[in-house]
Amino acid sequence: MLDDQEIVEEEAVYGHWPFSCGDNEQDIDELRQTALTVDHLDPSVRFVYLNLFYRLAHYPAEQVASVVKDVDDAPGQRKQFEHDLEVLVGLLDVEQCRDARQIRWEIVNACAVNHYGRALRLVGQLDGLLA
Repeated sequence: MLDDQEIVEEEAVYGHWPFSCGDNEQDIDELRQTALTVDHLDPSVRFVYLNLFYRLAHYPAEQVASVVKDVDDAPGQRKQFEHDLEVLVGLLDVEQCRDARQIRWEIVNACAVNHYGRALRLVGQLDGLLA
């Protein structure tokens, strides 16, 4: 499952949220760049980034924001993180998934971002593997 609070702690999610009073806009850009360039064939690295972006895409910033602008900006920020998550899920080609456990996990990832076409391609990959 993408949402595992034991992998990425709440403080890390809070620290990556682009609050207007903070100076972490560059950090967010660096995070996005790093997430795009890491080795997505390494399951542990992939899991951490997918988990972080999933949690950012669902982060209830309105509950911890101290500035009205942050409350107003939260839905748009979540939407951007959701888009980032969709991109990250799609970075690993279906053909690169070669064992049943990895394929199952990638099906869960695809469904988490409503990318059912990808999920079906992964099911086909699994069928071919099990045949």
